[in-house]
Order: sequence, then C-alpha cells, then structure tokens
Amino acid sequence: MAAAAAKRVSGGEGERMHDAGGGEDARDEGQARMNEEAGRPAWLRPVSASTTPAEPWGQGCAAWRLLREDQVQVAEETMPPGTAEVAHHHEHARQFFYVLVGALTMRSPRRRDEHDCDGDAGDDASALSKDVASLTLEAGDGLFVPPGMLHQAVNESDEPVTFLVITVPGQPGDRVDAAAPETA
Repeated sequence: MAAAAAKRVSGGEGERMHDAGGGEDARDEGQARMNEEAGRPAWLRPVSASTTPAEPWGQGCAAWRLLREDQVQVAEETMPPGTAEVAHHHEHARQFFYVLVGALTMRSPRRRDEHDCDGDAGDDASALSKDVASLTLEAGDGLFVPPGMLHQAVNESDEPVTFLVITVPGQPGDRVDAAAPETA
C-alpha cells in the first residue's frame, strides 16, 4: 500500500520522493533541469535504487542510500538467498526494517537483558547464539530495533529479499559489529 502511494505521489513506477542529499554532480544538475522542464521545483526530485549508486556489502548484498541526512537515513537493501549480515548493534540509532519483496528473517537475543540496550553489547557477543529469537518478515511487514539491541538480518529463503531500513539518527560510525550467531 505504501509503495502504491509513493507511485501516485511521484508519478513514476517505483519512484520514491525525497532529496537524497549529496553533491551537485552532473546527474543532479540533469535531474534539476528535468524537474524544471516538468514544472517541478528543483528540490522535488524522485530517488530510487536506479538513480542512486549501489553500495555492495556482504556476499552479493547491496544498499542504495535513498536519503542520507544527519537525523535520518533511508536505505533500500537487497540480500540474495542464503546470505546474512554480521550480528551487530547501534549505540544510539533506532532502526525500522520494512520488507518490500520476499522474506527477511531477523534474529536477536530472546531476552532483552542479554544485551541491556545501553549501547554496549559486551565482549561476549556470542551470547546471541545461546538463546536466539527469530522472526520472519514478509512483504508489507516491518520491525523496530531499539538502540543497543544486538540483531542480524538473514535471508533464509530461496528468493532474493528487498527491504527498507530507516535509521534515526542517521550518523555514520554508530554500528558495532559482533560475532555472528551460530545456526542450528
């Protein structure tokens, strides 16, 4: 439903609306001219994975930073089947994961007190593997992850998954990697 609203608002197939920040390169200037010709203000330009450079990560995974501001970041990410990110937490940032296509499994400690959400996962990050809770999100499902909570996104399905990650605040350097949990 949200994707359909974005299509109606932007007038394009799968386009998302917001200035992604960044420099005024030739692409930005060209887009600004296209906006002016279409009667739109220069700041009103659609952003999508096709207009934003991919940032590869992991084994075949990629992120497209649709919005990069100090207070919020929005990324569209894809993960091929059988891939997983490294378990980690964020010291200050809150994240919201929203699945667009496919199924995404999120793993975290079953009990919050294993990592008391004070921004420190401790030296024994393997605690995630002792008592892991898993939740599979499908298209249209979302999940909030508070600061300090150790978590891991995994694609356990046979199909690629595409999802949005909204991070508040959006400042870099907030992520602290930990040991990946063992799988049964």
